[in-house]
Amino acid sequence: MTVNIKPVSLATSGNVVFQCTITNLTNKKYRYFNFDPNCGERYEPEFWKIVIRKDTTNFIDCSLEFILRNRIEDPEVKLYKKSTRTFNFCLDFNILCPELEFPMIFNELKPYSDIRKLTKEYNNESYGIYEVQIFYLKDPFDPKNPLSLISNWTKVEYVHD
Repeated sequence: MTVNIKPVSLATSGNVVFQCTITNLTNKKYRYFNFDPNCGERYEPEFWKIVIRKDTTNFIDCSLEFILRNRIEDPEVKLYKKSTRTFNFCLDFNILCPELEFPMIFNELKPYSDIRKLTKEYNNESYGIYEVQIFYLKDPFDPKNPLSLISNWTKVEYVHD
């Protein structure tokens, strides 16, 4: 299995679309839960994770809606033997925040609905080169499907407008 991601643009002052290609080089068939590629209202994926780092600091997209999703309703994708699947995902570098600061920001929100206000007012001013990786964690509910996917690291430069 190979997972390759690449940004559409190597530099941005805001949003970047990443193209993800999953290639199954094996003779086995796998399945995975689809990644929600919507760049507007997004949900924290249940099995997917995006790792974003700059120097030694990890960042997260603080606009994600942290809600439980019903895994039965999540669309499932079949990855046939010797096949390739592609999808896009996006990151808005303006609303990335350091992972260590996010719990403190989140705790200040009363009520919880203020998260939308926060993401409209928040602006990431940590400019420079970021590294991005995406991975899929094995489904703990399906021991017969031990699929774990880890992509390459790719770089994007976040520049001031």
